[in-house]
Amino acid sequence: MTQNSGLQAASAPSKEKRSLNIYKVLFGVILTFVVSVVFPVIGSKYGVVAPLADKAMYVLLITTAGLAVKIIIGDIVAGEFLFHKFGYDNCVVAFGALLTAMALQMLSPVDLFPGFQTVYPFSLMLEADRAKQLVLLFIASLLAMLFTGLISANIKHKNPACPSLLSLVNFFTGTVLLGVYILILITKG
Repeated sequence: MTQNSGLQAASAPSKEKRSLNIYKVLFGVILTFVVSVVFPVIGSKYGVVAPLADKAMYVLLITTAGLAVKIIIGDIVAGEFLFHKFGYDNCVVAFGALLTAMALQMLSPVDLFPGFQTVYPFSLMLEADRAKQLVLLFIASLLAMLFTGLISANIKHKNPACPSLLSLVNFFTGTVLLGVYILILITKG
């Protein structure tokens, strides 16, 4: 084997690794669908969240399709599906969404998210001012993004102890924050 062909073999992902990766990508897409569509529908049915607006299902499906495209493109760019990166990416998406929601609410004289107080975790927030509630969620998303980014960087560059556990922490954090993002979407009036 020549030195050049050895480099090609080392840089190309093996068929076995690539076929396993497709299941990870499918898992990420399916989880995103469950968090983005199934949970809100079930929550609405059982009164955990207010009944979904007429066009809410379209918004949820379009959002889920966009997130699925992000997952697939991220897999193509990285060459593999990484659970720690999946969590971080979801935190980045939620951060952007909460930044937008907060800015829009601050500029609006009316409550843009009237269903907010009907959603269980948000109904526990003591602050009644919607803009302030969104600022708190925005800060939480910023901290989660920094936290998961730090974990991802450590996994990628420093080979820490228990990388699987750290990946699980990122995966869980990102999935929860994705759920928060979806809840904000469905509380929009």
